[in-house]
Amino acid sequence: MTDVVPLFATLKSSTHAFADTLPAMPMTAGTSPWSPKLEAPSGIDEAAMRAELETAKREATEQGRAAGMAETDAMRARLKKLITELEHTREARTERFAEAIADAAIAAIEAWVGSYDRAALFQPIIRGWIAAAGDATAATARVNPADTAAMKTAIGDAPIKIEADPKIAAGDLQLSGDSLDTTHVWRDRLRELREAIATAIESDHK
Repeated sequence: MTDVVPLFATLKSSTHAFADTLPAMPMTAGTSPWSPKLEAPSGIDEAAMRAELETAKREATEQGRAAGMAETDAMRARLKKLITELEHTREARTERFAEAIADAAIAAIEAWVGSYDRAALFQPIIRGWIAAAGDATAATARVNPADTAAMKTAIGDAPIKIEADPKIAAGDLQLSGDSLDTTHVWRDRLRELREAIATAIESDHK
């Protein structure tokens, strides 16, 4: 009886490795045309990079300074505007106070003029007119009919003729002579006095 030998055992004993059957051929190392190309890194110019960095820093500094100056100018303009508005407000407030004080003062003076002795009011006006007229020998005083008696007392011995004129307000006086004419109207004098008081108050508070 013939012995049965396994197939794989027969192959193992009668075959060689595939690599051993190929002829050895010398070849030089090379790269495939499809392989990635690795380029050598280029040299870095540190001086150029440093110069570029300095330029960028300088430009950033200049831009920051310009922005800061613009903001400062805007704040300065706003502050100037606020100061101007404050000064105007203060001036307006001072003007209102001055007007109110002047009104009160004139009201008090007007009440005093209305109640004060007419002769005493006329006397300084007449003395001033006589001193200004100089050698005038004749003059005429026109007053409201209610003030004729007070005018006589104020004139005394002065050569001044009195004429009653209902068109003249009580307390007012017109003096006319050869060289000088004078009209004294309390309403005008009080208005001038009021303006003088208001101006003086405003000047003291500036």
